[in-house]
Amino acid sequence: MLEPIQNAPQPAYVQPIDQQDKIAAIIKGVVRTADAWGLSNAEAAMLFDVPTATWGA
Repeated sequence: MLEPIQNAPQPAYVQPIDQQDKIAAIIKGVVRTADAWGLSNAEAAMLFDVPTATWGA
């Protein structure tokens, strides 16, 4: 006969998100949004209020 396992699962460790990770996630989301909307670099730069040279970098 099978016996139940007596080991409890280990608690998950949640690593806090630092400021740099937040910024990276926001930038990735903005770039993906502009791409999904089919915006040109100039349009995306204007919409998100960044210089065109910065957007295209």
